[in-house]
Order: sequence, then C-alpha cells, then structure tokens
Amino acid sequence: MPSLIDDALSYSDRGWSCIPTGKKKPTVKWKQFQTRRPTPDELRSFFASRGVMGVAVVFGEVSGRLADRDYDTVASYEFFRDKNPALARSLPTYRTARGYHVWHRSDYQEIVVMGDGEFRGFGCSYAPHSQRKGVVYDWVVPLPTGELPEVESKIFLGDDSVTEKKK
Repeated sequence: MPSLIDDALSYSDRGWSCIPTGKKKPTVKWKQFQTRRPTPDELRSFFASRGVMGVAVVFGEVSGRLADRDYDTVASYEFFRDKNPALARSLPTYRTARGYHVWHRSDYQEIVVMGDGEFRGFGCSYAPHSQRKGVVYDWVVPLPTGELPEVESKIFLGDDSVTEKKK
C-alpha cells in the first residue's frame, strides 16, 4: 500500500488540493487550501508531523471541480451501481466504514445533505488509505490514469432527493 505522503503527492500531481488528517479532523488549518493547493514541500512537511492518520481531498474549483457522492449505506450505493452500471465501473470508488464514496468532476459546487449521505461539490473528505474509526479506506474501483469524467449532478442528486443544502 502506498504511504499517505505518496497519495498526497499523487493527488497534488493531478492538480488536487489535499491536506493531512488526524483521528477526527485535519491536522492543519485548511481553509486556505479551499482556494490554493499546498506545494509539494508543504505536503512533505505536513505529512512528516506526528498524528497524521490520513489524507483528505478538497473538492471544488481548487481541485478542478472534483466532487464526491458519499453513500452512507451499502444499499444506497448498490442502488446507484445497479441503475448506472457503466458509471459505477468507471468512476473511482472506495469503501468506508459505512458505505462508499464515488469521485467525479462536477460543475455543481454545493454540499447537499441527502437521506443516504451527501453530495460534495466543495468541502473535503477522507481519501483512500486513510484510517478512520478503525477502518482503512480502500479502492473498490481504482483511480484511472488521467482526468476524471464530468458527471451531471442529477445522476447523483435526482430530482426529488435533495433535503438540505449546506452553505
């Protein structure tokens, strides 16, 4: 398994902003990294610190419109997978303690709380190889080489599934 710093540098090479995380939250003040990506030297310094247990990727414009659909249950992810088999086979997906995260690019830059998780067009989320709640997150569908596809937000949000937008 790659080291966390290797993951962070790989994400940085893709043009994504990422930060180190501890047991429950980022280990750096990360607001600035919503508008600028840390340099490789900053990442090396951050990940050399004690208490780093993971990497979080920052979503939105700073990361080329990277977005995340967080499914809090296996059943809700399986519903998406069964309804969209080609997308489910091609979009990078990883397993968490409760469900799955699916990464893609989106022009929808909001966080939407849904009945079965969240859509994140900004904010951040723990990434694969991070340890959280005693579980090491791992890829189910690995990151492809090159840019991630852009997916229409309605694929993940539907027409009537939105319950609350976070500002």
